[in-house]
Amino acid sequence: MTNVPAAEGPEEVPAVAGASRSVPLRVLILEDNVADAGLLQASLRATQDLSVHLEWFDRLERGLDRLAEGGIDVSIVDLSLPDSTGLDTFRAVRDQAPEVPLLILTGAEDENLGVVAISEGAQDYLVKGEQWPGTLGRALRYAVARQAMVGQLRQLALVDELTGLHNRRGFVGLASQLLKVAGRNGLGTTLLYMDIDGLKDINDTYGHHRGDDVFVAIADRFRQTFRASDVVARVGGDEFCALLVADGSQGSIPISRLLEEPVVILSGGGPPLAVTLSVGRAHCAPGEDMGIEELMQRADAAMYEAKQARRSGGPLHLRRHRQANG
Repeated sequence: MTNVPAAEGPEEVPAVAGASRSVPLRVLILEDNVADAGLLQASLRATQDLSVHLEWFDRLERGLDRLAEGGIDVSIVDLSLPDSTGLDTFRAVRDQAPEVPLLILTGAEDENLGVVAISEGAQDYLVKGEQWPGTLGRALRYAVARQAMVGQLRQLALVDELTGLHNRRGFVGLASQLLKVAGRNGLGTTLLYMDIDGLKDINDTYGHHRGDDVFVAIADRFRQTFRASDVVARVGGDEFCALLVADGSQGSIPISRLLEEPVVILSGGGPPLAVTLSVGRAHCAPGEDMGIEELMQRADAAMYEAKQARRSGGPLHLRRHRQANG
């Protein structure tokens, strides 16, 4: 790491009275021009109500290494560095730490690059020589706030609101990554496609609020059954998926429990419900080239066959309710 001008190591710009953050905002500066880095430091020093911890690097490679360590709240990046120039610099920083808000430094003649960078995910751009304290402080605060909002929206887009599990979009993305990791490590995977038996009967007999209770209880069962490393989701309606990596320790325990132990729902004010799942399985062997969509289709077909086989006896919750009432 290159020292911030006129400072030994990363510098913490002191908080002033009324600062809104209880801990300093950790700012990574990627700038090879000592004068420009010094101007940033001076501007931040003069910014009111902002406590900042600065870390300055003059090469892209060094900045990327620091971002990989984590703990950076916002990055300020000059697009022209000795080892990288233009939008390639921005894209390398963005891809290394997409969760970190990014401000771009440009010359007056390169403002178009700043506009393009914003269209590709940067929060803002600053023209060199114009980073007076008010502008820079405002840009930092807005960048952090906007990035937090983007993160919240992204999370909402990937999570099922009722159960808290991933939704289909979240599952496809995470499961695809897990498949690649398993393939690189020579491991097989198993995908479970699961459907709630008799959900329509529950909704028709007891109301949709009891159906919601079923979803929540099923999600809780999954959290107790699967490992944290497994990817579990509600992929639509009454259907769920789980992708498991075969590591020799799990075997068929989760599958056996899902098939043999009904989920008992006591909440909702009505009679207790005992709900079962139909489960289909599909395997991807080590070294086999298979995408997540194909694996889901195979498991879905297996689940449909399992459901057809279970229908002869009727949904377990209705059989038990009828038996209890004669």
